[in-house]
Amino acid sequence: MPAGLRPIQSIDGTSDQWGVLACGLNRLDRLGAPVPPGFVLSASVSRRFLARGELDHSIMADLPQAIETIRLQLEGATQDPSRPLLLSVRGSAPITMPTKMDTVLSVGMTPEIRSRIAAWSDDRTAAMIWLRFVSGYARTIRRVAGTRIAQIADLVSDASSIAAIDEAATQVISAIIDETQRPIPEGITDQAVEAIEAVCASWQRSPARQVRTRHGLLENQTPAVVVHAMVIPKGPSAGVGVSFSRSPTTGRPTVMGSFDSGALLPVDTQQWSALADSGLAGTEKLESLCAILDALERDLGSVARVDFVVEDDRLWCIDGRPADLEPTASIASAVDLAEEGVISQQQALLGVDPDHLETVAAARLSPHSETALTYGSGAAPGAASGVICLDVEAVDEATARNLPAILVTREIRPEDIVSLGSVAGVLADRGGKASHAALVTRGIGTPAVIGASNMSINVPDRLVSIGDSVLSEGDWITLDGTTGEVFAGNLRLKKRTIPEGIKTLLAWADQWRTLEVWGNVDNPAAAALVRSAKGEGVGLARTEHMFSGEQLSIVRQLLTTTDQRARSAALGELEDAQIGDFETLLTSMDGLPVVVRLLDPPLHEFLPDRISILRDIRLHATQGLDTAPLERIERAVSHYEESNPMLGMRGVRLAIVMPEIYRVQVLAALEAVRRRLDAGGNPQLHLMVPLVGAVEELTVVRNMIEEEVHQAGRLLEVSVGTMIELPRAALVADAIALQSDFFSFGTNDLTQTTLGMSRDDAEEAFLRTYIDRGLLAANPFQTLDIDGVGQLMKMAITKARAVNPEIQIGVCGEHGGDTDSIAFFHAIGVDYVSCSPPRISPSRRTSRYPGRCMNRLGISF
Repeated sequence: MPAGLRPIQSIDGTSDQWGVLACGLNRLDRLGAPVPPGFVLSASVSRRFLARGELDHSIMADLPQAIETIRLQLEGATQDPSRPLLLSVRGSAPITMPTKMDTVLSVGMTPEIRSRIAAWSDDRTAAMIWLRFVSGYARTIRRVAGTRIAQIADLVSDASSIAAIDEAATQVISAIIDETQRPIPEGITDQAVEAIEAVCASWQRSPARQVRTRHGLLENQTPAVVVHAMVIPKGPSAGVGVSFSRSPTTGRPTVMGSFDSGALLPVDTQQWSALADSGLAGTEKLESLCAILDALERDLGSVARVDFVVEDDRLWCIDGRPADLEPTASIASAVDLAEEGVISQQQALLGVDPDHLETVAAARLSPHSETALTYGSGAAPGAASGVICLDVEAVDEATARNLPAILVTREIRPEDIVSLGSVAGVLADRGGKASHAALVTRGIGTPAVIGASNMSINVPDRLVSIGDSVLSEGDWITLDGTTGEVFAGNLRLKKRTIPEGIKTLLAWADQWRTLEVWGNVDNPAAAALVRSAKGEGVGLARTEHMFSGEQLSIVRQLLTTTDQRARSAALGELEDAQIGDFETLLTSMDGLPVVVRLLDPPLHEFLPDRISILRDIRLHATQGLDTAPLERIERAVSHYEESNPMLGMRGVRLAIVMPEIYRVQVLAALEAVRRRLDAGGNPQLHLMVPLVGAVEELTVVRNMIEEEVHQAGRLLEVSVGTMIELPRAALVADAIALQSDFFSFGTNDLTQTTLGMSRDDAEEAFLRTYIDRGLLAANPFQTLDIDGVGQLMKMAITKARAVNPEIQIGVCGEHGGDTDSIAFFHAIGVDYVSCSPPRISPSRRTSRYPGRCMNRLGISF
């Protein structure tokens, strides 16, 4: 027997080689569950088929004997020599993705076998199996137009006569011959070959590709193929079902599922109920199923799912795997399993998907059958329904009418930020999960889909085109910020529920973790979210995101005026506004560290779009209105416009060229500290200077800060540090560390500058292709590039601590909320990670344990 073909009972290795389905069947067999006899073709077989377009000759030569072995094993198991052999050919992907790969059932069916099934079971069962076989063969293997087959097969119902069913099958066979010029083979081996090839080919089609892309599977990660005896429901107690060892929606320890008595095929449903109330109630089959579920749960250490068929009063298990759980059930069951002694606390922590901790409190879509209009990056978790609003003004109008608003925009602009807290969701045309827009919405906690494909926005006509659909402003849409899907209409949302076990789980995490978890904030109010999520500090307060609403107009006045008195007045107003911001921030985090990043982005981001200004100038001119104020703004836009602003006058460069803005921020921060001290508070202020690449830059700004501290006339404790976000800063970290009390790695920009990739453009332009082709293992803006960016970080930490052993090291980029990245940060000596408030709980859960990247580095605990 060739290496790529193994009996189900004898496979070894991982799901990457044999797939989830095959490994599940092997596990069930090992636990003593009744599994149909069969064999598995490994992933290498399908990989070679996809490359060459044909199966290996060695596989082809051994198929007849492998099929004959199934026949003999089935006869031995059932002791029924009259039972006809049919095969089920199913894809076994490296991850769970039911219905996304093709399945071919009843392989081996012929007119002769149809007659034998009629004698073995009954004529109606035989007729329905025959029709479903030829219909599936037409659609899946021969790729006959689905609409043509549906026009024939869909007219058949349970009330149809046997003659009508057979006539439909005859018409389908005619359609196959008409479109492909080839009849269905008579031999079971020839049919099996075509079925195996069809299942392999489905890996390259759209449904499977979408799931592969969503889960980051590489091009060379192909599926295995399972071929096993087809189980045919027969007899008065026959049927098909799905079972769970615990509720997949709540996690409660009740065997749940569904059982369709008399059905020939599984029915797609998400409506689970207690199996004790089903047609299996009081039967030995239910007792056996419960025992199998219990054994599988203990073996997996998680809630188990078993798909089963009852044939001739015999129970067969056709799939067994960890159950896909609602976030609430995932957390509750993990805690229960640990408290029952099935798994340890550490295993419970490792078994919970960190994303579930982020999404558990977010709204989710109820089960539905709607098709998504488009897909994008699920940038901020949660589902939302609302009316389309194309700008801030439309959001305000919808809010005034008590309508939930979905802001649909090309990209998030500074003037949009003030409205993001009041919108139900955000749909943006540009960017990806690691883009600036995603970062902002995730920090606020607003569900968002970023980088939606096939979408264009027509602002003048107030229209949005998504694929073939054209929607108007005010139309309802629904988006899922977890999956990245966007739907037309107002879909129903599930009520938010917080599982009882979440506090227990996070308490366990706090006992085991050694890395502190802080939070990033975009406004003072977000600090309260950090505190409530048990964040141990604010690792990044983005002061530029506070420049919205009233403050944005002050900044624009500052940047556009040439009058020195007006400029001084604007600086004074900005200082007063920032004092209030910083005081609120320090009050919320009293006694905990607060890292305030001084102004970072290029100044043009605070000004209107040039095209909009020019359009307004022309409009004012045609109406005879004064254009001078707009022309002044246009001159400022031209002055601050840069070809590559990400690498332009921003951060510390701005502090050196225009020191008055930084000085105002420092004065405001110091006054906020003074007020908190006078109120009896315990402010822990840390000022961070961004984009430092040379120690001389930091020295200039540090001297200015220390001068203002001295001028304050009282003892104020303020530490000064920098954000390491340039490769040069990492290379000279020892010199910078002599002038710095702390380092905070800005891994978003450090990734951009190291890889030479724009996080806002790369995902749309080429990143997906790179990942699909295996040129990158993962999106480097979501999971840290350990071999490049990670080595710069490791070197910088080593250099810094060699000259300044007490220096505190943090990470404030979005990688601070990523499981695998956190494991690496732990290994290289980072003291804390800082992430958006919704991701604090997941980071508390993952800040002790190694992930996949640790295995790559050979690091263990």
